Amino acid sequence: MSEMSNIDNATKSELLQAVEDEQIKINQNIVKLFGMELYVEKKGFTQHQIYELAGAKDYVSTITFAPDSDSAQKYGQSLTANFIYTFIHYCPVKVD
Repeated sequence: MSEMSNIDNATKSELLQAVEDEQIKINQNIVKLFGMELYVEKKGFTQHQIYELAGAKDYVSTITFAPDSDSAQKYGQSLTANFIYTFIHYCPVKVD
């Protein structure tokens, strides 16, 4: 009987999560060597976060989608983009 079979499913999940977290840290350190940043958000980024990380300074970004997500099905596993924002001043219309 292997040692891993003695570990319950919750512990296996915790171990896999710990390995994934360490892999993210390693990847973040690698891209820093090239003067870049790697941002990871497992539950997804808000539009505001995307603007702060990529759009505000006109950075080109590569987005990797969760494998089973609607976005991955629509755009593929990853997408490289330059976010362009236009700001429209809101002026309410007065009705007489």
